[in-house]
Amino acid sequence: MTRTIEGKAPGVGRPWEVFRDYTIWSVALLVGSIPALAALFLRAAGEGVPGTVTTVALVGVSTVLCSVAGWQVTAAWARRPAAPGPAGSLPRVGWMRGPLHTLVLPVLPAIASLVVLALGATTVNVAVGCVVGGVSTLALRVPWTWAGGAITVAALLMVPLGLSLFAAVILAVVLTSLVGACRSSLWLAALVRELDLARVAQSRLAVAEERLRFARDLHDVTGRDLSAIAVTGELVAQLVERGDPRAAEHSREVARIARGSLAETRALVRGYREVDLAAELRGTVSLLRSAGASVTVIGGAEDVPAALAEPAAWVLREGGTNVLRHADARSVRIRLGGDGVEVDNDGLRPQPERAEQEEHMEGSGITGLRERFGERARITAGREGERFVLRAAFTGTTEARER
Repeated sequence: MTRTIEGKAPGVGRPWEVFRDYTIWSVALLVGSIPALAALFLRAAGEGVPGTVTTVALVGVSTVLCSVAGWQVTAAWARRPAAPGPAGSLPRVGWMRGPLHTLVLPVLPAIASLVVLALGATTVNVAVGCVVGGVSTLALRVPWTWAGGAITVAALLMVPLGLSLFAAVILAVVLTSLVGACRSSLWLAALVRELDLARVAQSRLAVAEERLRFARDLHDVTGRDLSAIAVTGELVAQLVERGDPRAAEHSREVARIARGSLAETRALVRGYREVDLAAELRGTVSLLRSAGASVTVIGGAEDVPAALAEPAAWVLREGGTNVLRHADARSVRIRLGGDGVEVDNDGLRPQPERAEQEEHMEGSGITGLRERFGERARITAGREGERFVLRAAFTGTTEARER
């Protein structure tokens, strides 16, 4: 969806605002100076006589009206999105639109000068200056090739009124160059606007990415602990019902898990939390065993490349969390090595519930693991025989992983 920029557009920075104001005033002053410059050029070329009050008034009015029209058209253009071009191309100036009266303002002094010229109260250089000034201001709205054609036609039409052909050609070339310079300034302004919008979009994406990272980390930190609290809480309830004295010990375990989760959450908010693979391995094993599962560990934290130790710890955390939440596992096997990390269990659910189990495994947790590893590992989760396997298979050579 195209975003319209009105005045000070939301998210557009000061570089664009400064360049926009500079461009608007530059274009207004340049097109406003065309009537006077054209009249003076023709006067120097011997195409007119010294100015009178009437000639000065005509040129002055034309200068003011052309400046006002140029300013308003350029300002209206700056408030609209850049003209769309082919995908991946630079922005274009396109056709410029403005208030309806900006079509009339440059024409009024041109008509007035022709009437005064017909009455013999002015000279051809003043009439030509007002006419080409008005045409140039209107031509600013269209691509420079069209503008050049319009200015050339206007200059040649002045030849029957007494302007020499040589002067008409020179005038057309000069004014076409001036209008082309104005259009080039507008193109550069459009480019600055696109760069500024890209910078703002990049900063917003960075903020969104950081929020996503925080949400993912919060899910990973609290998900396992809340699951552990729920499982241990149910165990405590059963022990209390049977009058088992171990209920107090497991109650203290719930409190310990809650305090640990709170500490990790606070560290996450501060941005200082680091995940240690060896500590995570010990915590996952302890948690699964407290839930009644038999845990077998193959390998150790030292077998995992150092560069992949932290994301590997998140594999253990996600695997342990999903065993507690979505499996009735009696046997869990954890394997750590230089080629990857695996967590598998025998807690396959009945067939009607298995699709839901596998679908959840492809949820935010697995997506978060893929984002953490990037291209360094291939994350898979699904049934293999009679076990459910979460695997992070490291990609590339061992040397590349250790760098």
